[in-house]
Amino acid sequence: MHSFDQALLFHDQSLDGCTGQFPGSYANMVGPFGGIIAAVLVQSVLSHPDRQGDLAAVTVNFAAPIGQELYEIHLQNVRTNRTNQHWQLQLQQQGHICATATVLLITRRQTWHDTELSMPSVPLPEDVPVLNPAVGLAWMDRYEFRFIEGILAPGSPSQADALTRLWMRDQPARPLDAQALVAMSDVFFPRIYVRRQQMVPAGTVTLTTYIHASAEEFTLCGDDYILGEARACRYQQSYFDQRAELWSRSGILLATSSQLVYFKDI
Repeated sequence: MHSFDQALLFHDQSLDGCTGQFPGSYANMVGPFGGIIAAVLVQSVLSHPDRQGDLAAVTVNFAAPIGQELYEIHLQNVRTNRTNQHWQLQLQQQGHICATATVLLITRRQTWHDTELSMPSVPLPEDVPVLNPAVGLAWMDRYEFRFIEGILAPGSPSQADALTRLWMRDQPARPLDAQALVAMSDVFFPRIYVRRQQMVPAGTVTLTTYIHASAEEFTLCGDDYILGEARACRYQQSYFDQRAELWSRSGILLATSSQLVYFKDI
């Protein structure tokens, strides 16, 4: 079984929630990689027998550090309408709330459609060398990264902006689905790392990811590379925002995300 799918397995599951443990294979600086936390929360809803529709949006609020101890996810189906379903979640460890989340599922229907954002012009993934930054984080070994620009290289001069563009996919390759796309929306280093070219204490406080891809578009992507682009807008009083877009090779906008990140100035 792929390491990503292993991370999404639960020890037990009921109508009220589920229990599990985050594997060390997705460890970050403090606790698990935020993307795998978001993916597990999404999985708890998508695998629920009352689930209705496909993932459209997830917001995760990271309230406290999460360890490798047993976690509990408590779910509540707040409302089911004709075309959308709303869920509220809490992730607890040892009686403490470590994360809260909202998940929106929708029934997708064929309508008029258009995309106003354009995919950036970049080299093909095969023309970009594989480069995983050597920062000693286990979760980064779960992905193949091909950086086009905006890599973290500590000791380099500060950058004029924090724009990053890269091709990525699971390592080893795995067919894309909503859970994997949610995780990939958080693979970008905190933008302050890239802007200042140094690592400072930082962590995501809240992350929202919108899934635009349809089931057919996921199938078309297969296990191919995904283009990710991330930037920041403003750094102010220990917080900054971070925005990202994820594209298929063929130019389909698969997901957009935004997050608010805390940092400690040093």
